[in-house]
Amino acid sequence: MKHASPKELGPKALSPGQRAYEERRARKAGMSLEAWLAAKEARAKAAAKPAAKEAKSGRGLFGRLLERFRGKERKEGGPGPHAPG
Repeated sequence: MKHASPKELGPKALSPGQRAYEERRARKAGMSLEAWLAAKEARAKAAAKPAAKEAKSGRGLFGRLLERFRGKERKEGGPGPHAPG
């Protein structure tokens, strides 16, 4: 069974311990709990945008690594350390 995150449930559904933790963080930031949770969700959405864009680009981890490696090959002017010859 997958548990919903506090962001998915909203401030009313936080456990007492999680609510206390978020209240302390909000107080430290000088914000209300509701404003803190809204800002936290906005930050999470902003951070997810570049990751989603990268995922949509069609390149996976290995594709990005190969692209990086090939870029270094071109800059150095050689085929790499394991080229025959």
